[in-house]
Amino acid sequence: MSTQRANEMLATFLANPASRRRFLSAAAAFGVSAASLQAIVASAQTPVADFDPLALADDTVDGDFPLSDETVELTILIPSNIYVASFEDNEFTRWYEEKTNVHITWQIVPDEERDTALNLRLASGDYPDILMSFRPTLAVQELYGGQGIFIALNDLIDQHAVEFKRVVEQYPLTPRTVTASDGNIYSLPYVNDCFHCAQDKKMWIYQPFLDALGLEMPQTTDEYLAFLRACKEQDVNGNGEDDELPLASGTGSWNDQLDLYFMNSFTFNPGEPYVFVGDDGQVAVSYNQDGWRQGSAYLAGIYAEGLMDPESFTQNNEQLVAKGNAETPIIGSAPGGSWGVFVTWTGDDPSQCRAEYVLMPALEGPEGVRWSAYNPYLPYATGDFIITDKCENPEIAFRWADGLYDLETTLRSVQGAPDVNWRWAEDGQIGSDGQQAIWDSLPTEGDSSAGSTTAWVQTGPSYRSARVRFGEAVDDPEMLRYNLDTITQEVLEAYRQPAEMWIPPLSFTQDEAQVVAEAEATIVPFVQQRFAEWVTGNRNVDEDWESYLEELNGLGVENYLATYQAALERANEAAG
Repeated sequence: MSTQRANEMLATFLANPASRRRFLSAAAAFGVSAASLQAIVASAQTPVADFDPLALADDTVDGDFPLSDETVELTILIPSNIYVASFEDNEFTRWYEEKTNVHITWQIVPDEERDTALNLRLASGDYPDILMSFRPTLAVQELYGGQGIFIALNDLIDQHAVEFKRVVEQYPLTPRTVTASDGNIYSLPYVNDCFHCAQDKKMWIYQPFLDALGLEMPQTTDEYLAFLRACKEQDVNGNGEDDELPLASGTGSWNDQLDLYFMNSFTFNPGEPYVFVGDDGQVAVSYNQDGWRQGSAYLAGIYAEGLMDPESFTQNNEQLVAKGNAETPIIGSAPGGSWGVFVTWTGDDPSQCRAEYVLMPALEGPEGVRWSAYNPYLPYATGDFIITDKCENPEIAFRWADGLYDLETTLRSVQGAPDVNWRWAEDGQIGSDGQQAIWDSLPTEGDSSAGSTTAWVQTGPSYRSARVRFGEAVDDPEMLRYNLDTITQEVLEAYRQPAEMWIPPLSFTQDEAQVVAEAEATIVPFVQQRFAEWVTGNRNVDEDWESYLEELNGLGVENYLATYQAALERANEAAG
């Protein structure tokens, strides 16, 4: 194990206050200082929250509230949320109004018309103090910020942010996510560190087949190929029929595309539109790298040997799941963001899942490439809270939003009322990471189809760090092996590409946006068609490769990359 990895594991352990106190006491006997331990914590690549779960109920920012002696009136425009029965008649709304002394008048537009409604409001000048949960792109924010319609929040953050500064400390990529290319921050984000969402290019393998064949978990592309061949040659399901599908996939489901997992053994592939930052700081695309050729040839070999379901490029999710649910298991491995892509599964009853399908690690390719694509910017939804030039009290509006990042406030906003929808965890309860739990969800009675009357259910800013998500109490420790966050962290975290390889949110000018949109509308379908033709043997990737690269150039890939590069350099300059 590397020193860096050991430090990261220790940092995670020390992030739990109870564990840290015990360790500090023991470490003192060996002459290890608290300062040294804190340096280890700071060295961890994945920031974790540093709060005491047993003191959280009392650890609020009540000293900063109310925000004004006199009630302040603010008007907020939001898209509708089918999970919320009412924002006016809502327990969280009442609680936060009492806490802040800010009364909200809600203007609600249908969610399915959100973009159109927002554009019409902004164009007509009929917009209120605050826009919340519309999440316009950085380019749109910069456009209206430049016109003075969206106010820059930089000074307000410097002077008045409390909770948001904690977010930035724990998640240092936050400024890159919310800063426009002019250097201004026009919105506050919604933050939800979903491990399995950010690292969702997964492959699942049927453990009983591995056991029956006497094989270990594949670690390389060669070892995986040996598994596929053994599945096909040895009647691994034992029914005497040639019905095994060593590798099966489909179309249109969550990350069921073959390239998302396999190409990362040959070249970095972040997924559509396949753009990333190379070692030289220059924008690159996966599909013109030689590794893309190698990966296509590898999969073509699998297909040619009859080791892949021949319907992998044509069947829909329903057809694939029907195969996954066969009475006698036939699928040996399948890509997907979760088990539900290829087999029926419910969280309430894992027995309904082929629980024996386990997450594969990233495979090491013939040249040592071994990535599991990770989007470090996925925790942030930029554009979630915007103050307009109509607001007469921007300081109050900002502080009102800043308070929503507080832990208790977030749990009330997202989950609902304490002791009704959730409660603070008791001493000894564990979360899905095996540490002391922070909170515990409570069962609620009655029909929930009408929507919540106690929460905003992910409307507006909130802050769910990885520690908060992992901090939900687990009633049955056996359920931990079905938790996507937990198994993603255990199996795939070690193979994340460096964060700087991922393209950050960018602001494109109108002309640049047109170049990007037109190029992607032609290049992406072309790339995907060629990939399918190569894998299925309708074309030969080695014979096609040079002409393929020429066709890409003819479709404008060079201008496309130059456009991305210009936007990236502006973003880097703005972020300092």
